[in-house]
This record gives sequence, structure tokens and C-alpha cells, in this order.
Amino acid sequence: MTRFASALAASLAAAGFALATAAGAGAATYASPTGSGTDCSTASPCSVWEAVNNSVGGSPVVLLFGADGQYGSAGIPITTDLKPKLNVTVEGEAGRPRPTIHTGAGLDFSAGGIHVNHVGFVAYDPLGSGLGLLDGSANDVFVHATGNTGSACMLNGTSTITNSVCQTDSNNYVALYTNNSSSGTTDNVTARNVTLYATSPTKGAGAIADAEKPTSVVHMTLVNVIARGADADIEVETGDTGAVATLDVTHSNYRKAVVSAATLNDNGGNQTTVDPTFSDASYHQASGSPTIDAGLNDPANGATDFDGDMRSLGSGTDIGADEFVPPTMATTGDATGVGQTTGPLTQPSAGFSALILRNRTVTVGRNGIVTLNVPCPATALGNCAGTASLKTAGKVALKVVAAKKKKVVKLGSKRFSIPPGTTGKVKIKLSRKAFKYLKAKRKLKAIETVVAHDSRNVSKTSRAKLTLKAPKAKKKR
Repeated sequence: MTRFASALAASLAAAGFALATAAGAGAATYASPTGSGTDCSTASPCSVWEAVNNSVGGSPVVLLFGADGQYGSAGIPITTDLKPKLNVTVEGEAGRPRPTIHTGAGLDFSAGGIHVNHVGFVAYDPLGSGLGLLDGSANDVFVHATGNTGSACMLNGTSTITNSVCQTDSNNYVALYTNNSSSGTTDNVTARNVTLYATSPTKGAGAIADAEKPTSVVHMTLVNVIARGADADIEVETGDTGAVATLDVTHSNYRKAVVSAATLNDNGGNQTTVDPTFSDASYHQASGSPTIDAGLNDPANGATDFDGDMRSLGSGTDIGADEFVPPTMATTGDATGVGQTTGPLTQPSAGFSALILRNRTVTVGRNGIVTLNVPCPATALGNCAGTASLKTAGKVALKVVAAKKKKVVKLGSKRFSIPPGTTGKVKIKLSRKAFKYLKAKRKLKAIETVVAHDSRNVSKTSRAKLTLKAPKAKKKR
């Protein structure tokens, strides 16, 4: 019998598939941190449990970032189990930082064919649990099992996890755990560019492949993985005669490997005598870490790391979830309003700071477009990405009639991605009513709000006061 409690009972597989129907793919559903109701649209998003648990098989569930990207909190975590149906995709809003679900309940993603992308999970005592995935995939996820909530990432069936972090603080548990406790079945699990930490100082493991019952089979593959735990960094074991467990490990960083009636294959490129170094608690690599450029280049790793930075920024792929952004000259792709730019990328000594905006007067173009100059500091780690928005500084009535009720009006917004050390031109098109009002009044006081983050995914908000001036009228000929 294994030393670690079983992660997913065999009945989950049958139950998960029984829940799904042949309803087919449907429209995307949307959730937000403050969502409610059952509409689940972009205009009227619902709660995360409403969107996730009632999604139609094959439909994507989009978690909007909202004001702060926090679904629940440490003090008030979500208390409803999240159980998406067969073939559902759960993903964070594109172009925004990774949203985080704070849960005091279960994360049962075991219905089969479920894909999770760009989402964070934090599990809390007493009833929270790590992410359980069966015949599915996860990319760009950060799973943190706190207190005594158990293992962080539990993968079964044929499942893959890439560009992610799995961390458990629970004593005697595992960061990445595959436990097959059903005779005659096979688990085939792969982790690529994943950082695995069991932080308990007394007991725990980074990764375990465990075939527990007779004729049960587990095959785990680790590529470009960092793994640490007090008992073992990586472990492969069987719990009964006839069980088969195999662990293949390639270009990974670990020190202690434990093998018990099983097979461990060292396929080369592994670092077993050096430790990675990190610049923060989110497992971003520090300059000089031996894991930089030490991984295996492979398209299966994915195009970007868990921050959205390109893979292989140096001479090769890094080991772990993070791709180190070197403090050297780098050529970036097009950003909004900015052509291809070469500029210095510097490793900051502190966290990402809010962008500096200035109060100013802006003349609106004849097409109703407001061009905002948005600077990304040279100390940013990767591009500054976010949203710029405009609203009226006070209450106005866009229809120029005395009886119209006045209110603060949203004038428009635009997403952007700007290389560090440069200023991007972000163009926001005013609504037709707002532009007509401006041309009638000639001037309009507005508030510019910019919510931005760099690759560390900590958003900061900046504001400035603007005076919008109408364009000059065309001269009559």
C-alpha cells in the first residue's frame, strides 16, 4: 500500500463519463468575479460555479478578469465544488493576467476531455482540494494546495500538463501525483516545463508515479521539470504484485529519486547535483539559475511559458514553468501602435510598478479616435499588457437635451501589449454618441484608466485626467 492517500477513486472515471451527454458543442459561457444569474454572457456574466458546472459538453468557459481577477478570496473562498462536464474547456480571459479561483471545495475535472488554460487555483482548509484531471490537459495553470488540502495536481488516464506550477504545502502529500488504484487500467501522464514543489519540511514529494493494484499500470513522463520534496523529488513505485510503474525523466532538475519495485529511466540531460534559483515566490528564475537554457527543445513544450513569454529566449528552452527573460537586447513583435522595436529588457530589482500617466489635453481625430501615449517602464519583465479605457470625468447627458438624465459615461477601451522601455500609441474609438456630443461641446473632461501587468502577472492601475478636444472643422472651399 502506498504511503500517500489515493488521489482519485476509480469510480470517478465512470461517474465522469456518465454525466456527459451527446449534446454537442455550444456557445461559450462567461463568468466574472462578481457575476450572478444564469445568462453567462459577456454583457451579463454569471458566477464561476454556474458557468463551469452547467456548461454544455464541448463548450468553452471563459473566466473574465474583471476588476482584480480574484474569484473568492482567502477569507471567503468558494464553497461549491467545480465539476465541468465532458470535453469542456475552462480558460482565463485572453490578454489579461491569469485569474485565480480561491476554493474551499473540490476541483473535480475528471469527467474526461477537459482542458484548463491560463487559470490559477488556491485550495484552502478544511474541504478544499487540488486539481483532479482525467484524460485531459492543463496549460498555464498555477495550483497551490495550502494547509492540509492534499496533493496539488492529480492526473490520471491519458493527461498532460505544460508550462505550469503545482505546489502543495500539505504534510505527506505530492505536488504532481498519479495513483492508479484500479486493476487492469493504465495511466499515461506527461508533464512538460512544469515546476513541482512540496514545501513541507518533513514529508512530501515533487512527483510520484504509483501503480497500487495488481495489473494496474502507470507511465509518467517528465520533460524540463523542476521537482522538489522532503521525502523525494521524484518517485516511482508499485503497491502490489503484478502492478507496473515506469517513470521517464528527461532534461529535468531534481536531486533525490526513489524507486520501489518499479522502473526509473534517466533519458539524459538531467540536473541532479544543482539547485534552481528563483527571484520570487512564484518560481520565476533568477539570473544565473542552472535551469536556464538547459531544457529540451520540442514543439510539444508549447510556444510560451506560464507568463506568456516566448520559449527559448536564450540558446535553448529553460527547465521549469518560467522562461527567463534575459537582460539583453531583444527584438519584439508588433504591439498596439508600436512597430517592431529593439530595446533593453532589464531584470528588475522590485516588482512591477504602475505606469506613469500625465494629465493632458488630447485632440480627437476626425474619425473619432483618441490616441493615448502609454509608456511601459524599462524595468518591466516582458511586455506591459493590459487595457486602457476612457470615461467621462463627471456626469453628462450624451443627448443634448435638458430632460436627458446625466450619468458618467464609458467612452471606450482598448487592449495593448507594449515592449519595455517604449511608449505605445493606444487608439480608442469613441462611440458615435460620444463623438457627436464632443463635437457639439468642443471639449470634454475625461478620465484615462490603464490596468497593466508584465510577465509577473501582478496588475497595477494608473489614472490621469484628460481634456478631449474636438477636431477642427473642415474649412469650406
